[in-house]
Amino acid sequence: MQRLHAERDERSGWIAWPFLALAFLAQLLFELLVGVFQLLSRLAAFIVRLTGRVTAVVVGLVLVAVGVFVSLSLVGLIPGVPVAALGVLLVARGLF
Repeated sequence: MQRLHAERDERSGWIAWPFLALAFLAQLLFELLVGVFQLLSRLAAFIVRLTGRVTAVVVGLVLVAVGVFVSLSLVGLIPGVPVAALGVLLVARGLF
């Protein structure tokens, strides 16, 4: 059994490395996005506990408006989308 494994041609492995690299990068990106949304959710929960439900809804609506306004430019998409996402999470936490 080991002899058959040892005689296998190792030169054919180069074909698979781009797909493995893409799979690794996709998994890394997914874990990063999940981590960011978990951080935003914990921040929203902290703000709700600290300020109360009504204030959290008001702050959330303000953050949504600011995030949408900042996202109108192409460069503003990077900070605007997380700000709007945090606002949506605050509104959701405050209402439910």
